[in-house]
Amino acid sequence: MSQTNMGWLFYKKMYEQGNNTTHIKQSMEKLLDIKSVDEVLESQHGFRLKTTYPGLLIGSGYLHGLNSDEDAKIGFYFDHTTGLPLIQGSSVKGVLRSCFGLAVKGQNDPHKTEKHKMIRSLLNQESLDVEALAQEIFEGIDAESGKVKGMYKRDIFYEARVVEVKESLLTDDYLAPHGKDLLVNPVPLRFVKVAPEVTFEFSFDLKDSSMLTAEEKEKLFKCLLLEFGIGAKTNVGYGQFIET
Repeated sequence: MSQTNMGWLFYKKMYEQGNNTTHIKQSMEKLLDIKSVDEVLESQHGFRLKTTYPGLLIGSGYLHGLNSDEDAKIGFYFDHTTGLPLIQGSSVKGVLRSCFGLAVKGQNDPHKTEKHKMIRSLLNQESLDVEALAQEIFEGIDAESGKVKGMYKRDIFYEARVVEVKESLLTDDYLAPHGKDLLVNPVPLRFVKVAPEVTFEFSFDLKDSSMLTAEEKEKLFKCLLLEFGIGAKTNVGYGQFIET
């Protein structure tokens, strides 16, 4: 666990002197120097994956940043209790759910057929009813009875925690967004990210079912996360993992 709460440092301590560039710079340096890891979550199932270059961006939708060039202009997610970065269980569940082609808020996935084909291929089960499997895993609907399972009989997705750091836990990076005038040089925006070679432990409580065993689900989830990654800007290389 972090001796200094990184979330508090990033969102509170950094601004206790307002737009004081020197204080903001010192706070950022302290933040990027922390190498703490989280406690291991004792769970029934899980695996460890390591971030690759350029790293992992989580919580970018949070507001952050003053006028100082030393400040981070994009938000970041830190656990409220430990102060450490983690990937929320809802995010893990969400990215895996998207791989199955389930409708979202009544909107059908245009790539549903291709995704079902991919899932069948990964499991080597060409006749698998992927829709029923997805409903069972993510909505808790029993594939045989069609009834909603009790909470403790459903698959549970826990947060993914940092369990090993090689050199840095966090590092900084820059975006250079172009405005309407493409002839004007863009102003680089500083942000923080999880550094490459940081190991996360993904944890689950998975249940055997008539369609897949818990171990088969675990292997499938690992394959999907290795293939598609997680977090923001995965389309340009962020949020990718390798096996440890």
